[in-house]
Amino acid sequence: MMKKIFNSHSGFSLVELVVVMAIIGLMGLGTSALVNNLVKMNSKSKTKSNIISIKDQIMKTLKDEASWQETVDNNNALRCLREDNNTRCNDNQTIVNFDVYMRPRPAPAPPLIYYRASQASRGFNDDGSQCTGYNAGGNNNCAFRYDIRVRLRCNYGEATCKSPDIHIQADFKYSPSNDRHVANSMELTDEGGSVDANWEARGKMDFEFQKSQPNKLDSFQIMFATTNAPGGNCDTNAWRRRPINYTNFNQNGAILELNRPGDWIRMRRGFYKCEIKAEAYGSIQGFKIRLRNITSGENWVVASGYSGPDTSTVVVGEADIEVTNPNHRFQIQHFCRQDNPLHNFDMGIPKPDYSTDLDGIGMNRFTIMTCTRKG
Repeated sequence: MMKKIFNSHSGFSLVELVVVMAIIGLMGLGTSALVNNLVKMNSKSKTKSNIISIKDQIMKTLKDEASWQETVDNNNALRCLREDNNTRCNDNQTIVNFDVYMRPRPAPAPPLIYYRASQASRGFNDDGSQCTGYNAGGNNNCAFRYDIRVRLRCNYGEATCKSPDIHIQADFKYSPSNDRHVANSMELTDEGGSVDANWEARGKMDFEFQKSQPNKLDSFQIMFATTNAPGGNCDTNAWRRRPINYTNFNQNGAILELNRPGDWIRMRRGFYKCEIKAEAYGSIQGFKIRLRNITSGENWVVASGYSGPDTSTVVVGEADIEVTNPNHRFQIQHFCRQDNPLHNFDMGIPKPDYSTDLDGIGMNRFTIMTCTRKG
């Protein structure tokens, strides 16, 4: 007969005590596991919040125009975007991992770098602070990084341009050294392509956006200036070419070709705002001036005026044009309501000091065309 270990007043058998102790032990283990899970969740939440803060700060800095200008001015790889640089950016040109600068600081303080993406070891800790130990092979103490890339796109099919559209992409990288690191439980993805592929952002922490570079204007001025030859005949009710033979300036090669003595010019692709000034002397009744694409037949009538016998008129007009083909030829033309053979439509009178050639290009100004092009 089995003896009781406990007397009848204890109320518990040995089996019951074992069960109770097991339950208490399981509850302790469950509590410990719960606490550990809560700690991990809290750590995960803080880390993700820190990464989001890093992402937002990099985006904010790159979008800020003053910071972007500082970034352009202090990265040699971005020199084609500088205002004072006459080089042009190549279409689809890419620049990978440049340093991101903050907006200018009051002098004499030096420029402030926010993030040195140019250094492959630069990254971020779990707490959001920057570190210098990022390694693709893994480092728990510097597990995160952003690769940043700019892709430049020229408008109008140009192979090069001064003011490209700017596509900025950031590829989030994470590389902890073991599976216990919180990053491995954050459901992150890192699927960025190589620098030669369409490096599109796909991960949850990646980002991309577009911006436009402030316009750098390409300009030119051409004129017909001479002391001897008249500006061309004026046939009654007929359009005639308006000679031009002198280039006053041609910034960044906006003019591709000037046909001398001035039948036509060729210009780069782009949108142009042009001002044309023309003098007429001795033409009778109405006088008009226009810019004509002699390749396509498209016309822009820019100005009109009136002069009688032995009098002169000056007309000034503007034309907004789009050049879609650099092989197209443009010509300035004039129109007279009635010819005056006596003056052979001189279309130019001397400057007040007509005995002195002040600038070496003749004393008469028959035609002046000035155009500004969005690069």
